[in-house]
Parts: sequence; structure tokens; C-alpha cells
Amino acid sequence: YKYGLDNILNAKEIILYMGWLVYERLPYDIVLRAFKRLLKDYDNALLLIIGRESEKFYNEEGNANAIINEAKRLGIENKISIVLRELNEREKIEILNASNTLFLPLLNKRFNPPIVDPPIILLEAMACELPVITSNVLSINELFNGFDNLLMDGLDDLYNKFRYSLESRLGRELRTLIEKRFSITSVSKLLN
Repeated sequence: YKYGLDNILNAKEIILYMGWLVYERLPYDIVLRAFKRLLKDYDNALLLIIGRESEKFYNEEGNANAIINEAKRLGIENKISIVLRELNEREKIEILNASNTLFLPLLNKRFNPPIVDPPIILLEAMACELPVITSNVLSINELFNGFDNLLMDGLDDLYNKFRYSLESRLGRELRTLIEKRFSITSVSKLLN
């Protein structure tokens, strides 16, 4: 399923979400309000949401339609693109490299569907030198030690984090962090 995928071509700043379209992971009403506020300063920004094809379990298409309806209500539907399908690894890396920031606004410590700790998509984004915005749940606080300004203090803080991630130049530092903590060499030293 695709909704407004052509918008990607005209976007200057792409804010990316990748994951299940369930409210605990993507509280779309709050996210869309923060994004609408961001558009006042970044009018060429695009919110790209990559979900999964799982109508049977998590009503992805229904949730995508709810997101689009809320975007229409806010008058920002032409600034949102939603893709519902599994990406292969090459596509995922291409989208991460084309984006300006990744956000994963997790609401609490219990998730349905379950989530890997720390979420692999955060590590992949950081390896691609992509600033990330996320919540202080699971072991994410330990992962982001020294980068607290990328952790949300609540969803009301999302607008500020969107701005900060677009204006900061933390991508290279985040990749260095991943290389130091999660490279094969680093992990093998820890296991010895």
C-alpha cells in the first residue's frame, strides 16, 4: 500500500519512522501535531512512515488510514507518505541514507508486538550516520549515554527533538558510538 509516495521526491528533509503501525510505537495524533508545527520552519519536510503488511494481526492498513485521516484533518496530508510492506535490506539502507532523521517514539516498556532491546532499527540508523529520536525506555538510555538530547522527555518534547535532530550534525558521532560499542571487534572483546 502506498499513500503519496511521490512526495518523497520533493522533500528536502525526510523524517522517517520504520516499524509497526501500532499506537504504542507511533502515537500518530501527537506525532502529526508536532510535525505540523515543524513545517512552519521546514516547509519542505516530509514525514515518511514505513509500516508492515500485517492486516491479520495489527490492522496496519486501518492504522495507516487513521494516520492519513488525521493528517487531512490537520491539512498536512501532502507532507506525509506511508508505505506498507516489508523492505529488503538494500531498500532499508537506501531509505535510511536518504533520510535526515529517524524517530521511534516508544510509549512504554510493554509492547505488542514485542520489541528487540535495543531496537535494531536504531542501531542501523546510527550506523548510517542518521540522527535518531527515541524514548527513554528499555536499554535505550544506556545506548544513548552522552546523547541525552536525542531522548524525548515525553511526547510534548517531540517538536523540539525534530528541530534538534535536523539542525544538529550528530550523525558521524553516532556512527562512531556504534562502531565502538557494537562492532564485531568490540563485541568479541566483551565476550572474551
